[in-house]
Amino acid sequence: MGAVKHLVKHYPVVRMQQFSCAALQKFDSPATFYPHPRHSMNSAITVSFWALNIVVDSAGQLAFKAAAMEPGEAVGMARWRHMLLRPWIWTGIACFVVEFVLWLAFLSLVPLAQGVLLGMLSIVIVMLGGRFWFHEHFTRLRVIGISLIVVGVAIVGAA
Repeated sequence: MGAVKHLVKHYPVVRMQQFSCAALQKFDSPATFYPHPRHSMNSAITVSFWALNIVVDSAGQLAFKAAAMEPGEAVGMARWRHMLLRPWIWTGIACFVVEFVLWLAFLSLVPLAQGVLLGMLSIVIVMLGGRFWFHEHFTRLRVIGISLIVVGVAIVGAA
């Protein structure tokens, strides 16, 4: 009934008694007020938001890892205070704020299921970044997992 209340509040000429039950149900449908996105993955703006989101999200994850690996003997709250004084944690937070805005912009242009699946590419980027910057090892299962993610993203992107 939220949509109907919105109509009555903002358009006083609309009266509840003017609607039949079927009409009320129609106006309560989210699709009535939130139309399907008009852009596809072929749109330059959609691809730009997607690519920027992947880069910024991955950079944020890698910055948090760098913050967590900062050398220091402190434990408990002293370790957290030490991390809060280092630039990596703030870089990660800034990346996540920017990523939040980019993610919302991207989701406003593509269906949710497609957007979430395409966003999984950042997992691959983070795993590769972990390998190169933090010398993390790939197991056979990780390589298979990365390959499946890349194939899945390619299929979803082409659909």
